[in-house]
Formats: sequence, structure tokens, C-alpha cells
Amino acid sequence: MKIKRRGEASVVMSYLHGITAGLEQFNLESESCRLFVTYDEIIGPGRYLKNVGSAVGEDYHTLFPVRLDVNQALRVKLPDGRIVQRTEILLMTLPDGRQVSWAVLDDPVGRRQDGVHIVPYDSGGPLYEITYHGGVPDGPFRAFYSDGLLKGETTYVRGRIVGPCWLYTRDGKKFNELIEGPAAEAAVRASFTSNPVVARKP
Repeated sequence: MKIKRRGEASVVMSYLHGITAGLEQFNLESESCRLFVTYDEIIGPGRYLKNVGSAVGEDYHTLFPVRLDVNQALRVKLPDGRIVQRTEILLMTLPDGRQVSWAVLDDPVGRRQDGVHIVPYDSGGPLYEITYHGGVPDGPFRAFYSDGLLKGETTYVRGRIVGPCWLYTRDGKKFNELIEGPAAEAAVRASFTSNPVVARKP
């Protein structure tokens, strides 16, 4: 039984690894201005991953939408002021309650700090603000351009995104990128021409 369970977890991990590779390829090829992507943008005929099976009845649709920088190492400022290094992961909960992740869940203590976790730009301003509760995102998420303009927002509930994922252009237009992904991307790119990023003052 232990060998069987270990084999099932290994298959699930390989699927998660494949999804992560698809996300990275999406990012590389598009040099994306997006924050989140949907299952159908990554998995399916003609996509980055043709299909994903199921080892024990798990449903990979439940992972999506996914933030595009998953599996990248990020600096995070915790509510108590400490700065930690964190890698966002893909985490699948199997029907029997087991959890499998790609990659390793790091910074478990920091994740358990309730409150707003900030991923900063090198210049100091926030890139993201994510509210954590009980070790998972649970509350508002906001993203910013490097000069402080709001770039996007959504809401997490117990680690899952609920409702729309709003993406804002630099001239204030608003798109639900889960429905209008390519149009949102094009509008954001165009808005940099009419409203370029202004560097923050030191």
C-alpha cells in the first residue's frame, strides 16, 4: 500500500511539474503582462500541455486560475517585518486528503503568519500584496506597477481564487483577464505607450 501511494504521488507530482513547465513557457513566449491564466490557456489541443490525466481521481481544473510567477523564488515581507525567500507552488489535494506539491513547500512558518504578505520590487514599493490566513492566501490580492499604479486585484478564499481577476491598464481601463485574456494583454501593452512607467523617487 505504501508503494502504491508513493507511486500515485509521483504521478501527480509529474503532472504538476508539467503544468509548471507550461506556465513558464507561456510566460517566456508571450513576455506576458498578465497576472493569472486559466486551465484552457495552458492545457489542451494546441496548448503548452496537450492533456493531464488523473492518478486517483484528482481534478487539475481546481488549481486554476494560476498566478503566472508560480515556482519562482520571491522575496516576501511578512506582517512581523521579516523578509523571507519563498517559492510559490502548485498544491493538489487528492480525494483521500493527501496533498502533493510541485515544488517543495518552503517557508512554512512564514506562511502561517496571518495578515498582509508583501512581495516588493527592488525599488521598495509593493509588487503584490496578498492576505494570508491559516497558511494560505485568504482575502484580497492586489498587484501594482513599479510606480505604484494598481495593476490588478482579485480575492482568495482558503487558497483558491473566487470571482473575477481584474487587470488594469496604465490608463485605467479594466479587464477580467480570465475571460478577456488576450484583449487585456494587448490593452496593457498599448497603455505603456500612452502612459509610461514613471520611476519612483528614492
